[in-house]
Amino acid sequence: MSSSSNYSEKLSDLEVAKLIEDIKNHPLQFAATEGIDSHQETAGRFVKLVLNLEWASISDESSLNDFSLIEDSKSLEKKIKEVFGVDVSDIEDGNLLKIFERIDGIV
Repeated sequence: MSSSSNYSEKLSDLEVAKLIEDIKNHPLQFAATEGIDSHQETAGRFVKLVLNLEWASISDESSLNDFSLIEDSKSLEKKIKEVFGVDVSDIEDGNLLKIFERIDGIV
């Protein structure tokens, strides 16, 4: 059994109660998507053709590093160049909004 599957077994009742209380007092806040929303077509193509996924949740703060379990950032940059014909290796933070703006010719 992996260590992640044992994680819930290691939490005490008190720890679980504290987590539940924290969630109640600090609800999740999702990052803005206004910028990404203006690049929906590019985002959709990126998810399917670069990430090879059916869907992904992407916000204005999302970066290539968020998808590092799929592939490392350098491999994703290479795929972006192959798919979209755009070099994004100079976008140091890997921000997807900046990448989509470049792909769409806005920046």
